[in-house]
Amino acid sequence: MTVRVREIDVCMSLRLGIGRIREEHNTALYFERAALAAGHEVVVVHEAHDLVHAGQLDMFIVVDPWFHGMQVLPRLSCPTAAVLIDVHLDLPTRAMFSRFFDHVFVAQRDLVVPIAAKGHNSVQWLPLGGDPSVHFVPNITRDIDVGFVGKMGTPGTDRHSVLSRVLPRFGTNQIDRSYTPWEMGRIYSRSRIVFNKSIGRDVNMRVFEALAAGALLVTDRISNGLDDLMTEGKHYIGYDTAEEAIAQIEHYLADEEARARIARAGQALMNERHSYGDRLTQILRTVQAAGDARPAPARHVTPGQQRLWRAEWARRRGISATDAAGLMAEGLTPAGYGHLAIGLARTAKWMMTGLGRTRS
Repeated sequence: MTVRVREIDVCMSLRLGIGRIREEHNTALYFERAALAAGHEVVVVHEAHDLVHAGQLDMFIVVDPWFHGMQVLPRLSCPTAAVLIDVHLDLPTRAMFSRFFDHVFVAQRDLVVPIAAKGHNSVQWLPLGGDPSVHFVPNITRDIDVGFVGKMGTPGTDRHSVLSRVLPRFGTNQIDRSYTPWEMGRIYSRSRIVFNKSIGRDVNMRVFEALAAGALLVTDRISNGLDDLMTEGKHYIGYDTAEEAIAQIEHYLADEEARARIARAGQALMNERHSYGDRLTQILRTVQAAGDARPAPARHVTPGQQRLWRAEWARRRGISATDAAGLMAEGLTPAGYGHLAIGLARTAKWMMTGLGRTRS
């Protein structure tokens, strides 16, 4: 693959590769939309072989959960960046993958240090964001008291307990179905209040989607950087227990003036600081500041160590017999054979149970 090397300038029109999964609705689409809106050319990369044939790129950005290309990534001349989202759900997988990127952006502030501790010196916090063109429908009646789009969680978990106790108390949208991002934006734009309960105290997408829609966000007091992004009582309303959540919702449904005031302030803040255009700009500025540096750990180890890391990845994520044979043919040392054996067994188990997954 031929890639020209030129200095990144946030004011330039760039040719950006974006690695995203094939699923129709995923976070990478928001970065793609932001890049196009900023005047950049976007090359969508679904699989590793797409990257090989992508042509000249100024930068390659992957968005969780795109997990491909470990063989190709260290050879790219352009800077690479990974946006890691579900780190709070599976830290080891994201930490392993991060070694193949020059710059790593972690959606959850409290997990920046654990990723950096794996030996990476360019890791920073990049919160999720909102897309007003998707999440806000203007001039629509707010006829839903409490909006919620998402999964209820596993019975027995704190998330399931809170949602099951709070949502039935109020008039909501249909919560037992899925919505496209545009349908969700319409639901939230019809909602007076959007209710949020995090998983693992993550500052999730719903936080920003609610603000973008102009609804009042009522969310658990997450910490994890939330109060660095916005102010409780000014931009959103917090709660610690289901009982407090119910009381807060009842209060702000009754106090329309206060509800509307906080919702407007939250929406204004979102539009000013927390769009995906803002997040893309942070990525580009980081790369611009790095200049010619390519600090991905995988670029600075031997090919043998790269192969061993790929074998460790196979152990965790599974591997096909063809890919395992290919890795051995490249020269994987016997130290990695055990990883491949476990990865092959893992894949066989998934195939037998019908839980096949995308592998790299």
